[in-house]
Amino acid sequence: MQQRMIVLKSSDGETFEVEKSVVVQSKTIQDLIENNGAGSCIHLPNVTSDILVKVIEYCKRHVVTGVMNCAKGTPATTDKVASEDLKAFDADFVKVDQKTLFDINTAANDLKIKNLLDLTSQTKAIKRVEELFEIYKIRREELLTNLALVRKYETYKTRRDELSTNLALMRKYKSYKIKRDEFLTNLALVRKYETFKIRREVLLTNLALVKKYETFKIKRDLDEK
Repeated sequence: MQQRMIVLKSSDGETFEVEKSVVVQSKTIQDLIENNGAGSCIHLPNVTSDILVKVIEYCKRHVVTGVMNCAKGTPATTDKVASEDLKAFDADFVKVDQKTLFDINTAANDLKIKNLLDLTSQTKAIKRVEELFEIYKIRREELLTNLALVRKYETYKTRRDELSTNLALMRKYKSYKIKRDEFLTNLALVRKYETFKIRREVLLTNLALVKKYETFKIKRDLDEK
């Protein structure tokens, strides 16, 4: 028996003819079909064509011939291999950029496709955790870099302070050395002066004695005559 076809129109005006068994995975579309009939075009004002293509791809892969609980979105098949294939498909399906994932999640919410909403919401949460971890990792690396810079600065500051202290001590020592040298020079001059003064006094004393002796000698010579 040929499947009934439903026309879906995206927000940017593109139309897609899709089997009814595929589109009724959306509770929103199922309600519209039941209320308006399957022959009319169903306009989806909040879903762009590129996102609608992804949603249709998901629904086609998940459609099961037989009983489908549209409200819960639970497949009737119990085939283990098919289930594993479906899990692999889901894992590949959500390997998209963050914006596309967000748009698919929003569309799944508007169209009430429970399985797709659960899948994209879970993936969004995981990606958000990964994103937060990356942000934390970057900030941690920045913190470690800044900490290393702070330590380098503290080391530099300590060494600079030590250098300043040593420089001040060196200047004091140089000043002390200059003053000490001046003192020693002056002391040497004083000693020289003292030596000169002593020698001068000795010389004057001796000179006085010589003069006295000369006077005495002259007087003696006169007395003898």
